Amino acid sequence: MRVHTSGEINGDMVVGKIDDDLRRQRRRRIGSLRVVAVGLSLIILFHGTSWNDGSVVPEAMVWAGAVLIGLAIGGRVWTRVFLGHRKAWQ
Repeated sequence: MRVHTSGEINGDMVVGKIDDDLRRQRRRRIGSLRVVAVGLSLIILFHGTSWNDGSVVPEAMVWAGAVLIGLAIGGRVWTRVFLGHRKAWQ
């Protein structure tokens, strides 16, 4: 899409005005998304846990997270070791 700033007429629409409207909508959408993200982050940060003390679920979630992180690191290493060399040779 060509960007027009002079308000040049393209077909039936004024492209410069449309570009300005899209820019304004994008700024508004990004701003509102930031407000929502900050609000949710504050709620998550200051909200206490709802799991009972002595429950197995929080401990299992921590272990599952650690295992998933280990798998992700192992996958990255495997990819670098076995596919990285092939890419360098080609």
